[in-house]
Amino acid sequence: MSKKETFEELAAQGLTKNQILAKLNMLPPAYKTEYCKKVTELGKKGLTKTQIASAIDVPMSIIKSWAATYDEFNHAWELSSQYSQAHWESLAQQHIIEVPQGPKLNTALWNKSMASRFPEYNDKTKVELTGKDGNPIEVESTVNFAQELMEDFLSMRQADAEPSDS
Repeated sequence: MSKKETFEELAAQGLTKNQILAKLNMLPPAYKTEYCKKVTELGKKGLTKTQIASAIDVPMSIIKSWAATYDEFNHAWELSSQYSQAHWESLAQQHIIEVPQGPKLNTALWNKSMASRFPEYNDKTKVELTGKDGNPIEVESTVNFAQELMEDFLSMRQADAEPSDS
């Protein structure tokens, strides 16, 4: 059995980067239109984008590149999210009324899963504050040093005027 060669060893042999990646089985997969059907099928099963990319054995960076390059893949990729959400919503609808001895839906877990997967299920509230007429909030802080000095001076004078207990 031969030892698996490293990138550095193959480079030392004068191979190009693509030749090395091919020998190491590390070249990114070539785009095929069949991926469109596959990603939509997996979306219908409720898989996340990460699960879909893993199932077709393609890195997310390549998926994003394909979506930017191929309109049909971008369409399928977007549909996969829609199908995934529909899958999970249907699951909740099927179990919204519990049947004795029937399957039960863990509603807390379902809710958390939906909020994590789909932004419209997120309960976060965004609060934005603005000033008058939509302008930035104005903060005004006035310190009257003369007043503070005068109060300090008067308290020192009062302390000097009080009779001492000697």
